[in-house]
Amino acid sequence: MNNHLAVLTDTNSGFSAEAASVYGIEMVPMPVILDGETYYEHQTITQEDFFLRLKHGASVKHPSPHLMYCRRRGNDCSRTTSR
Repeated sequence: MNNHLAVLTDTNSGFSAEAASVYGIEMVPMPVILDGETYYEHQTITQEDFFLRLKHGASVKHPSPHLMYCRRRGNDCSRTTSR
């Protein structure tokens, strides 16, 4: 039996792309919304551009992982459930 192990983290983890490459860690880009436009860390926006836009007063939002999953599945995300 072949066992395989994968290590996966998001780009907000603090790992550099170089370190992830050295250790075989797969990086998933996290979305960030600046002034209503969605960017993906290390793909469509650099850290330098992100912090420059913050410095100049950009409005920032990070989508909730729950809402991202919910919207992809086509569910009504406006309803909340209590447990």
